[in-house]
Amino acid sequence: MTCVKTYSLQLVGTDRLHFNITRIPVYVAHNPGGTSAQNMLHFAQGVNTDAFQKFDYGSAIENMKYYNQTTPPLYHAEDLHVPVMVYSGGNDSLADRDDIEWLLNHLPAANLLGHMTFPEWDHLDFIWAFDAAKYLYSDIIKRIFMPY
Repeated sequence: MTCVKTYSLQLVGTDRLHFNITRIPVYVAHNPGGTSAQNMLHFAQGVNTDAFQKFDYGSAIENMKYYNQTTPPLYHAEDLHVPVMVYSGGNDSLADRDDIEWLLNHLPAANLLGHMTFPEWDHLDFIWAFDAAKYLYSDIIKRIFMPY
């Protein structure tokens, strides 16, 4: 059970107001599900390099093969030309305030629909919070059907 508690605190945080703590063993048994090892490595790469860039294949030769350059190219959020709504959690240690501010400052203002912060939410409250449907999903559904 110690492993479960440690895992949950690292990914979810310390907020106990928005999720059913008795469900943590079920969540942990199925996470990280639905992703690849390469995706997890790419996430770690972003943390370790502090860069918003494509996957680093680990060698200049491999990167040349995929990107025609020795390092992975940067992503340019300012080139994103679709409507974007940003949701963030005030206690999210994985997508922290600095990351959110960086993203908001780099997205084209004309395409930024808005930014909604949930002050008490941690990273996984967006999927695990028992009140996510009320506060988050209802807004997403409303926006899906909103004309732009």
